[in-house]
Amino acid sequence: MSSWDNTKDYQDGNLSTAVVEYLREVPVISIEDYLDFFCPPLPGSLDLDSIVRRLSQPLEPGVEAALDLSTSTPSWRWYRNPPEKQSPSEPQVSSFQEISQAVISACIELDDALHPTSRLRCLGEGEELKGDFQSSHKPDAIHIGADLGEYLSAEEQRGQLWWDHAAVLYEFKKRDSDADALDDIAKMTWSLVQKLRADPACRFVRGCTVEDTGTRFWYADHSVMLVTEPIDFNKQYPVLVSFFARLAFASLSQLGRDSSIERISSSGFRICVSGKHYTTQRYLRKAGAHKVFGRSARVWEASDEDGQTVCIKDYWLDDDRPSESDILRRILAAISEHPWATEAEDPRAELSIEDRQAYFVQIFASDVVQTDSPPGSIDTTGRMHNNFDFSQVQQQLSLADFKSAEGRGGSDAPKYTSCEVTPPFRVASIASRAHHRAVMKRGKPLYDVKTSSHVFTACADVAYALFLMRCVGWAHRDISPGNILVFPTTEGRVRGVLADFEYSKRFDDNSPIHPTCAGTPNFIAVEVQKGDFLRRQQPPNVKKRKTAHVPEPPWTFCAAHDLESLWWILVWVLFRHYVRNAQHGLPHEEPPARSSSRHNLDAKTQLHLRVYDQLFSGPFASHSYAGRSDFLRGIYAEFTVNALSRYWPEKLCETVCEDLPSEIYNVYDTTVIARSTPPALYRNVMVACDEAAKLGGVLEEFPFVK
Repeated sequence: MSSWDNTKDYQDGNLSTAVVEYLREVPVISIEDYLDFFCPPLPGSLDLDSIVRRLSQPLEPGVEAALDLSTSTPSWRWYRNPPEKQSPSEPQVSSFQEISQAVISACIELDDALHPTSRLRCLGEGEELKGDFQSSHKPDAIHIGADLGEYLSAEEQRGQLWWDHAAVLYEFKKRDSDADALDDIAKMTWSLVQKLRADPACRFVRGCTVEDTGTRFWYADHSVMLVTEPIDFNKQYPVLVSFFARLAFASLSQLGRDSSIERISSSGFRICVSGKHYTTQRYLRKAGAHKVFGRSARVWEASDEDGQTVCIKDYWLDDDRPSESDILRRILAAISEHPWATEAEDPRAELSIEDRQAYFVQIFASDVVQTDSPPGSIDTTGRMHNNFDFSQVQQQLSLADFKSAEGRGGSDAPKYTSCEVTPPFRVASIASRAHHRAVMKRGKPLYDVKTSSHVFTACADVAYALFLMRCVGWAHRDISPGNILVFPTTEGRVRGVLADFEYSKRFDDNSPIHPTCAGTPNFIAVEVQKGDFLRRQQPPNVKKRKTAHVPEPPWTFCAAHDLESLWWILVWVLFRHYVRNAQHGLPHEEPPARSSSRHNLDAKTQLHLRVYDQLFSGPFASHSYAGRSDFLRGIYAEFTVNALSRYWPEKLCETVCEDLPSEIYNVYDTTVIARSTPPALYRNVMVACDEAAKLGGVLEEFPFVK
C-alpha cells in the first residue's frame, strides 16, 4: 500500500489533508478499552472513587470544589456554562489545565509520596515546537514529560519547546459542530504523525480533542492510529479524572519515551545499542521516518566510544520478520557453504569465500530495543497496547464530504461519521512491530558518489553480489542507490557493497511475510510494479495457435527483478548526469541550461526530459507503468540512444538502453514457469559497467533535469 507521503496533497504541502486522506478510517474503541489497554495504570496506592470524592470537596479553604456533584447534572467548576458562552478572551485550555492540576493535587493529598512526572501546558500563539522535521502546525496544548535529559531541560528553561517534550497532544474548540470536529480531527491526525516522525525517541503518543465538553482520546504508534468513542467530560467526569491521574505519575516509558536514545543537541543524539553508547554526528537518511506506520527508518553517521565512525540504523520491523542482521547472517552462511567450484559461469571464480562476503555490508552490532516497562522487555507495538485484540473493533471513524447540512446555510464543510464495520477490523494491517537497531560499517551511498568510475565500478560489484545471492537462493528485493555503499579498498580502488536486507527472502520462501516488496519507486522492476507477468505483445494480425491449456503458476519475485532494478540505476545515471573531465571516448557537447519553458529547449532535450519524467517520476502514484514497460521492451530505444549519445558514448547508450533491457525482457518472456536468470546476464551487466568505468571524470547533474 502506498504511504501517505506519496499522495498529491503531501507533495503539494497539504500535510494534514494528506494524512486524513490516507487514513480514511481509524478504529474506534470504547473508553474502557482505551484506559485499560492504551494508558498506564493508576498509581497502586490510589483508587478512582477516592480521587473523585476528594475532588468533590474543596482542596483549599474558601475555594469551591473542583467537581460539583450536588446536582443531577454533575460538572466541573470551570464548565458550568458551555465554553462557547464563556469570555472569548478565556482560552478553553486554561480550564483544562485547572482540572488537570486539581486531579494531581487530590492524588498527592491522598498519597504524599507521589511526585508528578508530567504536566499540562498551553502553547502560546508565538510558540513553536522544534523537531527533526518542521511543521507550521502545533497543538493547542501538550503534556510535558519531566527528566527528558540535560539538553531538553535546558531548552525548556529557555522557553524553547521540542516535539520531544510532548507526551500528549491536545486540540480544543469551544463549539461542538461537524466542521469544528473535523478541523480537530485533521489537526490531531497530523500532530500524531508529526510527533512520531519528528521525535526519534517517540515509541507512541496519545492525544485528546475537545469540542465544547465532547471529548475523544487518541493513540498512535508505528502500527496503528485509533480513537475512542466520544464522551461528555462533565457527565462522564470519572473518565477525565482517571486519564489525568494515570498520566500525571506515569514513567517516561509509560508516556511513550524511549530511554535508550537521548537528544544532546539540536541535531545530535546519544544512542545505546547492545550496551554500547554512540554519539550521532549527522543524519545520513531520514526520509524513511515519514513512514510512521511502517519501518520509520532513520540512519545516522555516529562515533563509538573509541571514536570510530560507524553508521546506525533505527527501524521498526514486523514481529514475524527476521531482522536485517539475521537475514544477512543467513546469506553469508549460505555463501560460505556453497560449492563454488561447481558454478561454471562464475564471473569472478578466482575469489575466496571472504572476498565474496566482502560485497555485503558489515554489521558490527544489532539488537531489539528493550524498555523498562516492564524492565528488560522487548519494545514492540503489541506490548505497548497490551496486545489489544483489534478483531473486537466494531466501529471506525470515517471521513467524508457532504455539500449541505441542516442549520448551516448550505455549508459545504466536511463532516465525520462513525460507521459499523464487520469484524475483524483490518487486523492483518495492524501487525505488531518490534524496534530494531543495527551498527554498520560506514560507507558512502551511491547517491553521494560523484566520481564516474567509482559509480560504475560499484554497480559492477553489486551485480556480482546479486549473482552470489542468486546462486545461494536469495533475493534482495529493494535495490536502489541508497542501498549501494561505496568503500575504498587497500589497492586504492573502490568496492561496491550491498546493504539493506530487511525485505530479502529466499526464492523458495512462500510464506505470507512480505509476499511482494514495494521497493523504491524509481528503481522497482516493472513486473514487481505490476505484480504480474509481462507478456510479449503479438501483432494484431497474428492468430494464436490452439495449444493444450497449461495452468500458469502464480507470479513470484525472481532474480531478474533485482538485476532489473540495478539496470534502472544505470539508466537513471545516464538520464540524470553527464561527465566532466572524462579521460576519453566521450562526446563534448555542453548540455543546455534550465529553461522556464520546455518549448525553449531543442527537440532532443525535450525528448530526454519527456522520457525521464515517465521513468523517474518519484512516488508510485505518479509512476507510469506503461511508459516503464515500453522502455524495457525497447520501444523508445532508438530515440533514447540518439538523445543520450550527445553526452555519453553511443556504444554505452546502446548497451544500456537496447541490449540489456532486451536480455532482461527475454528472461521474463521465456521463463514464466522456470524463472531462471542466466549467469551470462550478470556478466553482461558487469562488463557494461566496467567499460563505463573507464571513462573517468566527474558526474554532473543535467541543469535541465529537475
